[in-house]
Amino acid sequence: MEQGFAAKTIKNHMHHLHLLGSEIVRQINDGDESHRKLPSDALILKYVDNETGPLLPFWDPNDSTEEAYQKAFDATCRKLFTFIAPPF
Repeated sequence: MEQGFAAKTIKNHMHHLHLLGSEIVRQINDGDESHRKLPSDALILKYVDNETGPLLPFWDPNDSTEEAYQKAFDATCRKLFTFIAPPF
């Protein structure tokens, strides 16, 4: 399905997906070990929903620039959610 995204947009989405994967691995290693055996789509759905992704701990929510980064990250997570979530 061709959506005509600019190369920079695709690069940004790929960066956000990398951040999401890193955050999932970090959370599993820091205590969410019960999720370790889940299938990949179910694991992603534990951390992503139709509104947001996980709050990234290294971004300061009081910094307006970093808040914009979190919002862009959440937008990528929403797109991923609509792609992998089962139809309701």
